[in-house]
Amino acid sequence: WVHAVYSTSGDAADELARRAGPLGRRLTLHRADARDPAALMALCVALEANGEQVSGLVLAAAPPPIPMGVTAQAAAGIADYVARSVALVATPLGAFLPVLSSDAFVVFCSSAALAAPPRDWPHYAAAKGGIEGLARWTAAAEPALRCVVARLPKMLTDMTNSPGARLDALAPDGVAGRLVDRLEADTGRPGLTILEPEEL
Repeated sequence: WVHAVYSTSGDAADELARRAGPLGRRLTLHRADARDPAALMALCVALEANGEQVSGLVLAAAPPPIPMGVTAQAAAGIADYVARSVALVATPLGAFLPVLSSDAFVVFCSSAALAAPPRDWPHYAAAKGGIEGLARWTAAAEPALRCVVARLPKMLTDMTNSPGARLDALAPDGVAGRLVDRLEADTGRPGLTILEPEEL
């Protein structure tokens, strides 16, 4: 079974359910804010009460980056973006860690932007660096888990949907499929794995 949590993208959630086709019976959508500890913990309680074991967690939530530079005046905005980005990962991670199975995987969605930071996205690069640090901590604190940092390549999303940017952007469903293939290939291998953009 796959449980997907979304906050505001109701139309996208409906489209996901539609595209799942017959497999949709194994997909359950939950509307909740990834920054809301009470909502996420309630979901964990409900899954446990239903006898479901959580064998994997994909941490993909992120705020959209608005271009900014590194100036004294922009420092507060950079810090706020980093804090919001880390909260969108740390909150569900903290809620689900106690209910993950002993051999579960956790995917931390990072970005190719760490290797080649976009000029106007210093806050985005800093946020993904913080999330990778959280992944390293998780791998050290929970050595039985498979912690996977996916440095995702540029994909055709709302952030890249412009005439120039979309030219070399990859389809998100193709990247997701290759990520699933890697997770299946590495079954049972605990510790930290970093997947570079060219592997996805």
